[in-house]
Amino acid sequence: MAKIGKGECIGSHYLMLGLKRSASEREIKDRYRELAKIYHPDVNHSCDAEEKFKQINESYNYLISHVGNKSGSNDDEIFEVKKR
Repeated sequence: MAKIGKGECIGSHYLMLGLKRSASEREIKDRYRELAKIYHPDVNHSCDAEEKFKQINESYNYLISHVGNKSGSNDDEIFEVKKR
């Protein structure tokens, strides 16, 4: 699969995560978590796991920063522990 760079179109980022362009912010986050568990280099020891993980992370960050939070939700604490 071709490397996704900063100049690539937004569709490439959806493709990298295996999502439709109509995916919600929640769907983007859920798919990212799923793929991150599969391709994290500490878990997956294949030779291309680290590169794939970096591409998934880049696509996720791009989509969340450019597509996410358009609904006005404040659900960006994906890895933060919520305090009571």
